[in-house]
Amino acid sequence: MQQQVLQNAFVPTHILIGAEHKKSKKFDDNQQLQKIGGHYKINAVSVFWDEKHVIGVQIYYKIGKGAIGDFLDAAHNKPEKVGKTHGALFEIGPDDYLLEINGKTSQDSHLNKIGFVTYRGKQASFGVDEGTFFSHKYDNYTFGGFIGGFREHLDFLHIPLLPIPQDFLREFKPIQLNLNMNNQTIAQAEIRRNNTGAPAFGNGGSNNSIIQAKQDFMQINIPKLPQKFNTNPVPASNQPNQYGYPPQNAQNGYPPQNGYPPQNFYPTQNNQFGGYPPQPGFSNNNNNNNNNFGQNNMLDSKYPILKK
Repeated sequence: MQQQVLQNAFVPTHILIGAEHKKSKKFDDNQQLQKIGGHYKINAVSVFWDEKHVIGVQIYYKIGKGAIGDFLDAAHNKPEKVGKTHGALFEIGPDDYLLEINGKTSQDSHLNKIGFVTYRGKQASFGVDEGTFFSHKYDNYTFGGFIGGFREHLDFLHIPLLPIPQDFLREFKPIQLNLNMNNQTIAQAEIRRNNTGAPAFGNGGSNNSIIQAKQDFMQINIPKLPQKFNTNPVPASNQPNQYGYPPQNAQNGYPPQNGYPPQNFYPTQNNQFGGYPPQPGFSNNNNNNNNNFGQNNMLDSKYPILKK
């Protein structure tokens, strides 16, 4: 908790991972993004690593606002053949943003492992589980175009921080904000009852009034789930209960109770966003003995290369 408070107290313009070397081959995706112009976000990141360090990355940027837009495919030190190299694709998706970048670095500042966490709860890490842990996370911010450098391996990353779009925050925050307000109001009422003996809510100071008040708050103040989650009719057996919560086992039209899909499996999303390629299922498999290279010894990707 203290670390997060310190992080949010001061938001830097960039984060730095690893260390620049005088012989590093540098890259800056922002130069190409500025040439293309318009709004952009990171929709996916591929990571390549060997038995020691992270070798390179490939970032898929969504260009342009709205449902229709192109993709910029920015690959840096991407291996052409498998050999002793592993590769994996981390899907962020069209309606989510990167919240955290973490990993481990060696004593000589080489990047051994890199991981990603999104606002909606997707997470995965890739590389060798050795070295000093690092984490960069700033609430209400995400990451912009990658800057970095490499030799045989990825030397460093220098990534700008960007504010999260307000329309995403308005969708993402309401349930959390309402729950916080409800808990604070109920806690104040219980303190009042304990200190003065006065009723917490309405007439009479029994525990039943507090329980009923909790139920009323939960039923009145929790907003409905975004319409895009409710794409299929809900059978009667899976209808929400009297307090407005979806049942824990509801699978048709509602997300799991905690709001996120299980971390070890992300089902294929419906292509409701015209212009976006369908999002393939994602499995959080970090076994270094496996990789996601295709039959042609190249990393499989459904993202089109429309701009370069």
